Amino acid sequence: VQNAERPFKCAVCNKSYKRASALQKHQLAHCAEKPLKCTLCERRFFSSSEFVQHRCDPAREKPLKCPDCEKRFKYASDLQRHRRVHT
Repeated sequence: VQNAERPFKCAVCNKSYKRASALQKHQLAHCAEKPLKCTLCERRFFSSSEFVQHRCDPAREKPLKCPDCEKRFKYASDLQRHRRVHT
């Protein structure tokens, strides 16, 4: 809802924000590209501030990669279950 309290409106989805900076950050979500990538968990980010705030927990790292789509998993059983979608 756009009003005096939330004057900055997204032209794509009509979501409104109090600050122009919040709208700018939101608008990045409508872009397909996430240029920044964590080398530990492969999570991708729109902005450098999000990337810097990201705290990758090595225990959450997902070392197992699907050879068909490169989706990553922590447990072999999850990878095996996922691989069924490719058959």
